Amino acid sequence: HRLRLGCAVLLSVDFLFFLYAFHAATSIRHWFAIDIAIRYRYRSYPACSIASSDIDSERTTTPVAAWLR
Repeated sequence: HRLRLGCAVLLSVDFLFFLYAFHAATSIRHWFAIDIAIRYRYRSYPACSIASSDIDSERTTTPVAAWLR
């Protein structure tokens, strides 16, 4: 009985380590992409007008187009 428990603990530790390594590898790229997207989306706005200008598509796309030029 004790051997099965030890094997289960060992497996779960291995699995947790794999999960951690996999999560680290994917989430670094994932959060990096999110960070770039957020900066790209909001870098040309004043802090408070992001939500209010969201509906107006012309106002949201124009500063980005200006930054790309």
